[in-house]
Amino acid sequence: MWEARDALAWREIGFDRHDAFTAGAVLTALLTRVLGLPCSADPEEALRMLAVHAVSAGGTDVGDLRIAAVRRAIVLDPPARS
Repeated sequence: MWEARDALAWREIGFDRHDAFTAGAVLTALLTRVLGLPCSADPEEALRMLAVHAVSAGGTDVGDLRIAAVRRAIVLDPPARS
């Protein structure tokens, strides 16, 4: 019974999968689809890659992400001139 429920749930969100329909599995599936990664990608690594992509960072290091996020914020929302 659980297998049928999981298969139906996967199909409803657009995946042809037969594994357990869990939050972690859904997160991994969605992130790998968005990033074009192999299906076996680690969700934590996929999240880091999504962050890199979102702010155009040069790497997945926290410092790189922080600097890129600040640069992006300055470019997209420059301070008002008086």
